[in-house]
Amino acid sequence: MSEQMKVFIESYGCTFNQADGQIMAGNLQENDIELVDSIDEADVVIVNTCYVKLPTEDKMTYRIQRLQEDHPDKKIIVGGCMVEIDPIKLDKIGPNVSWIGPHFLCFYEILLRLFFRRIVFPNVCTLL
Repeated sequence: MSEQMKVFIESYGCTFNQADGQIMAGNLQENDIELVDSIDEADVVIVNTCYVKLPTEDKMTYRIQRLQEDHPDKKIIVGGCMVEIDPIKLDKIGPNVSWIGPHFLCFYEILLRLFFRRIVFPNVCTLL
């Protein structure tokens, strides 16, 4: 049996974003992906971004850049509002990160398995 994948999730922003983070966490746990309490323990870091005001934009930009610099060995996935609002900036500041929009929460598990080539038939999810 292969080692269990370990993921750290950071969620920023509004109540909806916090709820999205909980949905991600639940989906990952249901698919035997372990959530950890620190970046150091993780194979993958998911940053669930908020991007509604300039100070928040600056915070998200800085956070993504720092994660890449401080943890070059980690796979980083950016989700949340930034992906839809400013993909061009995200591409510039995060050339080594993957991203997935907030309307595709159920695909995080699939993306993680592709990263690690642990492809299995995922649970069925419904997009509304």
